[in-house]
Amino acid sequence: MNDQTSLHSQSVAEIATPNASRYLQQLCKHFAHKLPVKFDARAGEIDFPMGRCALDASDEVVLRILLSAPDADRMPELQNVVERHLVRFAFREPLTIEWRAIGAKKEETSAQGRPPVPVINPFGPIRDPKVRSVIETMNSNRRFPQRGGPRGQQGHKAEDFADYGFSIHPDQGDLIYLLCRQMGARRVVDFATSVGMSAIYFAAAIRDNGGGKVIGSELVPAKAETAYRNLDAAGLKEFVDIRVGDARQTLRDIGGPVDFALIDGWPAPTGPSLAREVIEILAPQIRVGGYVLNDNAEPDFLEFIRDPANGFISMTLPIKRGTELAVKIS
Repeated sequence: MNDQTSLHSQSVAEIATPNASRYLQQLCKHFAHKLPVKFDARAGEIDFPMGRCALDASDEVVLRILLSAPDADRMPELQNVVERHLVRFAFREPLTIEWRAIGAKKEETSAQGRPPVPVINPFGPIRDPKVRSVIETMNSNRRFPQRGGPRGQQGHKAEDFADYGFSIHPDQGDLIYLLCRQMGARRVVDFATSVGMSAIYFAAAIRDNGGGKVIGSELVPAKAETAYRNLDAAGLKEFVDIRVGDARQTLRDIGGPVDFALIDGWPAPTGPSLAREVIEILAPQIRVGGYVLNDNAEPDFLEFIRDPANGFISMTLPIKRGTELAVKIS
């Protein structure tokens, strides 16, 4: 198989068809006699000379195709060969195939020293196209401070960054959604909500679990307003209550046992981190079996969560720069 790290250009198509699995298997079987192919009834992968084709039919009524090529110049050729064969296999069914570029696969720092724009997994666990569209738009609209910008000039004042959405990575969001669905989460805490990215993942899971509430906490009123607009666009606003103000006050009483908490707050320049202060407030409210996900790996947060006396066990996941996942056991 090709080295995936060399595949920089990607495009995706989601094709509505009740024959998703059949077309996947037909396409893979056709090329299996001359190209590296692996597949089953729900997923397949074909290595073409010009790139890779990954297919997913787990939805049963949607065939999802992710194409990866070394550069954008090879993508039209790859799209053409896949589309041409699919149309031939589905000659009795008119297929609507629309390719959409989703950007580079590798995460690298840009030439300007800015973080890359994260790309959502086109085969991720969230199936709702409305929610996926909002997440993708939010990722494409991310803004990052310039070097020497307000953070360097004015310190660590969250209000100075009201126009910036420091949001979780899509892989973290997918993990949140999966774990919340698995555990049937009904009450979760989102610290800090920022422009609403993590709240959308939480709220999608809460809705799909049958209902509940996401308790958000955001210091900057302008960001809370933006978060509500994004949640409304995703059709999830009714499942979220964003408490505006200092989380050390707004999260003192969640109103019942917490199933899941995200700790992703503003870094403190001195003294204890907000992550440490917030986990100390939330820990007694998190139920046994509940999860805590931490994004920034603050040393004093890790000290607390890894101390057996506090009732948690945890591990570091290879997501972003290191994501700590903990579960409460006592």
